[in-house]
Amino acid sequence: DLLTRASGLRTESGAPLPAPPSRTESREALATWMQQVCRRLDVEAEPIEIPYNGVERTVNQAGPAIVMLPRADCATFLAILATARRRAVVLDCDGRCHRVRVSDIASWLSRDFEAPIAPRVRALVAAAGIPADRHAAAALAIMRDRFGPAPVSHGWLLRLPPGAPFRHHLRQALVTRHVVIFSVAYVLQTCASVTAWFIVGRAALEGRFDAGTVFAWTFLLLMLAPLGLVAAWSQGVFAVGAGGLLKLRLLFGALRLEPDETRHQGIGQHLARVIESETVESLALAGVFYALATAVELLLASAIFIAASLVMHLLLLVITIAITALLGWRSFERRRRWTETRLEMTNDLVERMVGHRTRLAQEPSSHRHTDEDRLLDGYLTRAARMDRTDRAVLTIPRTGLIVAVLGLSPSFLATQNSSTILAVGLGAILLAYGALARLTSTLSYAASAVIGWKQLEPLAAAATRPEDVGCVDMAAPVLSKAPRSGALLTAQDLAFRFPDRAEPALKGCSFEIRHGDRIHLSGPSGSGKSTLVSLLTGLRTPGSGVLLLDGLDRATLGAETWRQRVVAAPQFHENYVFAESLAFNLLMGRRWPPRTEDLELAEDVCRRLGLGDLLDRMPGGLFQRVGETGWQLSHGERSRMFIARALLQHADLVVLDESFAELDPESLRDCLTQAAELSNTLLVVGHT
Repeated sequence: DLLTRASGLRTESGAPLPAPPSRTESREALATWMQQVCRRLDVEAEPIEIPYNGVERTVNQAGPAIVMLPRADCATFLAILATARRRAVVLDCDGRCHRVRVSDIASWLSRDFEAPIAPRVRALVAAAGIPADRHAAAALAIMRDRFGPAPVSHGWLLRLPPGAPFRHHLRQALVTRHVVIFSVAYVLQTCASVTAWFIVGRAALEGRFDAGTVFAWTFLLLMLAPLGLVAAWSQGVFAVGAGGLLKLRLLFGALRLEPDETRHQGIGQHLARVIESETVESLALAGVFYALATAVELLLASAIFIAASLVMHLLLLVITIAITALLGWRSFERRRRWTETRLEMTNDLVERMVGHRTRLAQEPSSHRHTDEDRLLDGYLTRAARMDRTDRAVLTIPRTGLIVAVLGLSPSFLATQNSSTILAVGLGAILLAYGALARLTSTLSYAASAVIGWKQLEPLAAAATRPEDVGCVDMAAPVLSKAPRSGALLTAQDLAFRFPDRAEPALKGCSFEIRHGDRIHLSGPSGSGKSTLVSLLTGLRTPGSGVLLLDGLDRATLGAETWRQRVVAAPQFHENYVFAESLAFNLLMGRRWPPRTEDLELAEDVCRRLGLGDLLDRMPGGLFQRVGETGWQLSHGERSRMFIARALLQHADLVVLDESFAELDPESLRDCLTQAAELSNTLLVVGHT
């Protein structure tokens, strides 16, 4: 709590947190406690391993972070607030900050690890005749070569959750300062450009170029380059940082979508959404700086018009901005309709490509392109309307430039102070013209970004949904993996109804599953079996009734803990093989990156489920790439991989939803026997 508030991740003090598990308990119990506590504090804890050969580098890059210290009597942590210049700022239990050298922390973490061989290494270095001042460096090199990436400790990096307000992410990532840097640099660059134009314009109109004029003009021109570089650099840093945060938020939102929110959407709609995400990222971030530059130039041009008493030019500028805004709104409406047609074409094209063979077999060739022609005709019509409006918008700055220059005719014909007014007026007119031209681009960028955001809005909304974090104090007794007996899962009068249906899919469902049970649930299609599985695994929330896991509901345990303890292998058509290694597909729900024991267990489970021949045939073994772009698995191999993925998560309850439908009778019997042996409690759902 102290660390999160000191680092700015939180601003308010939370309720007292429970003490961590004792050091004698498993590392998994400590990790579970840490994740539960961090979710309660509304921060995210990213687990890290601290390797021996990178301990100093890891500590130097940490902050805020919590590192486990090597003490055997109790769990002891080091709270690192920040690091800079090879020194770390750590917090004590009273919230006071202390500066400690990173090398001292690295030595403390490695001390117990080095102790068994340190005397022998020192003796070896001394016997090798190495100079005394290099003994320490030589001993360290030998031990780094000896231990390599072996972990000396572990810890957690603390950061904002992806669903936190976006402005907090920008502030935490320190990218908002670059907007200020850009604004200051661009204001100075614009002022220098206007002043240089004023100097050279007045000198040209007066017909004199002395040394002072040339020097001042040259100096201002030389200032433009570094100021432009600073503005471009700050713009690039902000775009990269903010773009990465936006992608992270959208990905998090995609993972938080409910199944029913994506079930009715096809591949083309999802692809269109991805394309629009790229559009929003590039145009929105570019539009921010275009808007800032436009505002600076318009304000400066207005100030010059006022200072030079060019009131009519100021009025012309205001009228031109108003006309541009009105036409920009009309362009926005037409661009929105054109974008809707474009996205519809993208969806239609992808769906037709996916179902191309079906179309060849079922659809008459005379009707094959009817819908495509209709979409193309509508697309061209709306594109032509949008182009006509865009042409009108683009002509406004040029028309305003001509009128404004003609408005300087009285000053040109005047005999007194005409050169100064002409120089200032021409400079302000050119500045306003550039601002208006930039304004048209800004409006176009903003319109495209706003239209694209409509496609991404469901993802952004899903990212901010509150999650059941659970009550750590009440849930802690059931988080242990110790063997238990009695009721594991209890359901009373469960009911669930889909939003678009009048009749409930489940009604009055009551049952009890005890620890160690082996249950087979069967029923006809549409009887609600898969709906019940989604309720048991926490993918859906019951409309009414009570569902308890070891006597606690999901609000108490938390959504993530519930899903860790109740795991399902969905039906074959709803499960997926990722284009990654076989090991990743097997262990993604257990732990990744895996440990050696994880890989050994994965191979053992695969061989017990009849995938031993597959492992022997694949050149890379568990690390062979599978999926659409890798090794092609048969339906039976996929089914057994899905079963293995569920079993490897070591959950309290494993639900296999028609997972044996693709297997022959002999493989079904063998896999069912192994699943019963490898699971704590098993529920098999079948079709009658």
